[in-house]
Amino acid sequence: MNRHKLIKLNLSIGILLLTLFSAIPHVLKAQKDTILPDTKYLNINPLNYPTNLRTFDDTTLNRFHLFDPLKSFDDFYTSTAGTGSPYFSNKHRLSENSLHFPAANVPGLFLTFPENISFFNTKTPFTYLYYVQGGKNLQQLNVLHSRNINPLLNFAIAYNLMGFNGFYYHQKVQNSNFHISANFRTPDEHYMLFAAYSADKYIQNCNGGISYEDFRLLNWQRRLVAPVATESASQKNFRKTLFIFHQLNIGPKDSAKKGNLYLGHRFSWTKNAYQYLEENPLNACYPFIFYDSTATNDSIHWQNIENRIFLSKYGSQSEIPIFQAGFIHLASITHLRQLDSNLNAFLAFLHGNIISGKFILKYDADYVLSGQNKNNFHIDIQPLLILSDRYALFLKSAISRKAVPFYLQYATLNHLSWENHFLPFSESSISLGISNLKNTDYIDFQFINLKNYVYVNTDLSAIQSPASISLAVLSMLKKLRIGHFHFDNHAVIQYSSDVAAYPLPSWMLNNLTYFKFNLFKNNLSLEAGIDCRLTASWHAPFYYAPMNIFYVQDSISVPFYPYGAVFINGKIKRGRFFLLFEQPHQYLFKENSTFVIPNYPMTPFNFRFGISWSFYD
Repeated sequence: MNRHKLIKLNLSIGILLLTLFSAIPHVLKAQKDTILPDTKYLNINPLNYPTNLRTFDDTTLNRFHLFDPLKSFDDFYTSTAGTGSPYFSNKHRLSENSLHFPAANVPGLFLTFPENISFFNTKTPFTYLYYVQGGKNLQQLNVLHSRNINPLLNFAIAYNLMGFNGFYYHQKVQNSNFHISANFRTPDEHYMLFAAYSADKYIQNCNGGISYEDFRLLNWQRRLVAPVATESASQKNFRKTLFIFHQLNIGPKDSAKKGNLYLGHRFSWTKNAYQYLEENPLNACYPFIFYDSTATNDSIHWQNIENRIFLSKYGSQSEIPIFQAGFIHLASITHLRQLDSNLNAFLAFLHGNIISGKFILKYDADYVLSGQNKNNFHIDIQPLLILSDRYALFLKSAISRKAVPFYLQYATLNHLSWENHFLPFSESSISLGISNLKNTDYIDFQFINLKNYVYVNTDLSAIQSPASISLAVLSMLKKLRIGHFHFDNHAVIQYSSDVAAYPLPSWMLNNLTYFKFNLFKNNLSLEAGIDCRLTASWHAPFYYAPMNIFYVQDSISVPFYPYGAVFINGKIKRGRFFLLFEQPHQYLFKENSTFVIPNYPMTPFNFRFGISWSFYD
């Protein structure tokens, strides 16, 4: 985004905000907050297809975590530049099924997936606006509108736009996504249809990082003159998704009293195109050019088509399926420069819940019947025992076997070149814990074993670990309230038996300490506090921008350094707002930031604010 485009964007946003704030006094008079909005929504989840739409009740004040999912209190992410930038998780995450492989998810949190699209049932038209401004570095605008064409047919449209200029030279991110959704049901809800289309565009200018020597010479304020590795490199990712889900009640007409039996079908199509562009190859900092030293451009294209047909059985008083069983056919094609890969897989799956008094057993299994990934499988069993009105004991066990992804087996790209014949990757885990029924407090110990794990080494070669890797993770979440004071703590302690292949920080802590109170006859609700993140020193992976991957290294240890932010959250009528000061100690003590990923400094001091408003009259 050049200077003129940035000026136009700021001018457009300024006019929009001026119009919005001018209209708010008139809107407030018209809005009747004593009338329940009756705005309902659901999210399609492969494991749970509710028969009814849940009520949408937005009571949270925690707005400053919403604009940037990398700052989520429940997760531990590290990014290369800030909002919208490539990232990885500091905590081990289990794979979801026999076709999923744990890998760098860049920029998955900022893309639209069928599972996180909301489907609405709004008796009155519903509009949601959310705007964030962070000086000259960040602008974000989210708009959502939903309305019922008639009591049985609804459509919703959403547009999200984010521009992040970064804090160091040439770091820029532009992310936009548009999606439209609709849902229909018959009066007796014997038939339900959900459909959605989404388009995502993600563009990032990469600077290749800053060396430690150059960074130490910088004044804490002279960030834009930092000598960077590349000055003209960029990544572009375009993604389109079409999603259709419908189900038919094939039980008797009075099955609502006895439980529902549904025949369902799900179709999804995804097309993704990734490009890396370097306008001046002579200045490229990446030494691994395998085919053409005068052209550092690269691209990866892939398409997926998935069809899923299944039977679902629901209890008479529950939206949770007692069981769901069916088949999945997945067809995929991947193009890597000079090589194409075709994948056809046919799976059988079964999942559901067994409920007996205070005992609940959740089970999930799938098995690949045919195709290149034949005999891959995933089994997940989660029993839960309710101990009292407040606490429950849970056990989770999972085992899976899956083929190593094609791009790690064969690569014919300018920046990656290898031909491997890896054995299937296996993952098994068991965890035991106790939590309250709201899942706001819990303690959980997890043991994971990885066999034939594949990772990318320092010399950018894919390697399969010859020995099994053992991981141990202790997670604790505690939200304590003393009067108006709230103390939320999320701690993780981790161990890896092979830090060279699978490095992990030994401990991490997220803390939210805030004071919550009301003013003006309880019309204004406020939270004022501190958000603090602590991570132990560890050998964080390097980032390889041309291919959007992270690879292990043992030469640079990222030091312990706290992330801190001071925030104020507010709610008045249907409006929400936040004020956020990130890294205020850097401003007070005039100190430079440090590195959280080798060659990529942590977010420096900055100020951001956001405002949102809901309209449903």
